[in-house]
Order: sequence, then C-alpha cells, then structure tokens
Amino acid sequence: GVGGGGGGGGVGRRGLGANPGRGRGREGGLRRAVERRGPGVYYQPQGELTTSRIVGLEALVRWDHPDRGLLAPGEFLDAADQSGLIVELGRQVLTMGLAELARWRFVPGYEDLELCVNVSAQELLHPDRFALTTDLLRSHQLPPSALTIEVLESVLFDVEGVVQQALMSYVDAGIQLALDDFGTGSSSLVHLRHVPFTTLHTHRARVPWVRASLPHRATFRAPPSPPAPPPP
Repeated sequence: GVGGGGGGGGVGRRGLGANPGRGRGREGGLRRAVERRGPGVYYQPQGELTTSRIVGLEALVRWDHPDRGLLAPGEFLDAADQSGLIVELGRQVLTMGLAELARWRFVPGYEDLELCVNVSAQELLHPDRFALTTDLLRSHQLPPSALTIEVLESVLFDVEGVVQQALMSYVDAGIQLALDDFGTGSSSLVHLRHVPFTTLHTHRARVPWVRASLPHRATFRAPPSPPAPPPP
C-alpha cells in the first residue's frame, strides 16, 4: 500500500538520483524511518460527482525526512522497491489504513466508506500479503468490498501471469481492484478482459470526450452487476 495519488504511486528513477552513494544513504535513512516510526499515511478523499458525497479514502504514503521535510513517493519509492523495503512499508500502510477506515465507519454518514491502497508487484507476490489483508479485514470487522487494491498498469506486463493470478485471489475474496495509469500500456483492453477491475484511473488527456469537464485525473467505476435471474 504505497501510493502517491494522482498517478504518483509508481516507482520512478528519481528516487535514487544519479549518485549511487546518495542512493545508498537514502535507502539507509528510509530503513531507519520504517523501523522506528513507520511511514506517514495521509488520506485523499474520493467523492461522488452526482452527490458531492465522500465515499472513499485513498491511503497515500509520505516520508517525513529529518532534513528535507515531507517527501512525496517519487523521492523514495524506487529505493524502497530495490531494497525490498517496499513490502514492510506497504504492510504498515495497509495496517494503519484499515484501522483508520474502521474508525471512520463508526461516524454517522460514513458507515459505507471505502479505502483504496496502492500495491506494488512485490507486495502482491509476497507469500504473506494476502493472508495479512484478509486477517486485518476480519479483525476490524470490515467487509472485503470496503477495500480496493490499486495497481499500476505496468505491473500486469508479466509474461507468466503470476500477478494476474495473485489479483484474482483478492477478487475471489470479495476485495475490489483498481487499475491506475490506464491507457499507458499497449495492451490495456486485454487486461480488462482477464482481470475484473471495478475502477480505472486515467489521465484526462487520454479521454478526449471528457477533457473539458474533468480534472487532470479521472476515475471511472464499473456499474454493479445485474441481479441473477430467478431459477426456472
């Protein structure tokens, strides 16, 4: 669960910079931050256009650097991904996010609030992540549908399909899936055929017919499935 919001949750090369020594120093600082106090988790509200009602929260991770202040994910996620810290970082974000969601759902008017957490390929394929996710949902008495796992489209480009298999485990458990940066890959529509994403995030420039009316990042949600026909 390491997201940046606005498509900023992806892992970029800026995190390490051109200086290997600087990259190692940043990795060490991030490791100490994760071990001592965990990441800073912030929540971006997700609204419903027709009612202006807040229906969800997206968990965003920030690193409160002792010298440079609050750093966006592009400044450190590459180091976290290459070092393997991304798994522990994501575990902490998921744990804190679901605990926060459970508290919010006791507030009148927010009983159906949902949480969206960005997840990397390493997290998806970690042997303990799926069990951790379902255990946390159960311990907080949250329905699986209250959680959305969001992945970048780029993580689906694995030839063997192991990421898609991992995603289907979440679907089978009732957890929702979201696809970020939709439209950046050449096989976008193929992904929609094989994995039942309920939400797509895309940039306004990739949707010409709504450029004038939507903010720079648009979200499209699949309609609910129709009820099953009555038995004969």
